[in-house]
Amino acid sequence: MKTILVSFPEGVNAIIEKELIGKIGGNKSEVVRTLVVAQLMQLGYIRKGEKMSKKIDRKKMEEIDLLDNMLTSLVDLLEEKGVLTHEEWNTKIRQKIESKKKLVSFRDLEGE
Repeated sequence: MKTILVSFPEGVNAIIEKELIGKIGGNKSEVVRTLVVAQLMQLGYIRKGEKMSKKIDRKKMEEIDLLDNMLTSLVDLLEEKGVLTHEEWNTKIRQKIESKKKLVSFRDLEGE
């Protein structure tokens, strides 16, 4: 397994700490890992019930990096402009989590 350093705006960090730890992971790393794997499954890079491949081709990784940069920029901009409140964001995250409850856990994908 690889370790990747990521940075989040304070608002995102607060959501992870207050709303998601204990619900979709036991700590920040597990929460972020669960969210990333769920997004990869939703985008079709990982199929439900399949083991994660050891290598994702370079083009897919570049696309994931681009999507990550786009999402981070959008969230930063929405926070700066006051367009999105933390409560609205929390509500939307809870709705998405509820709709994705049937996803395979990260440990199942890893093949432990």
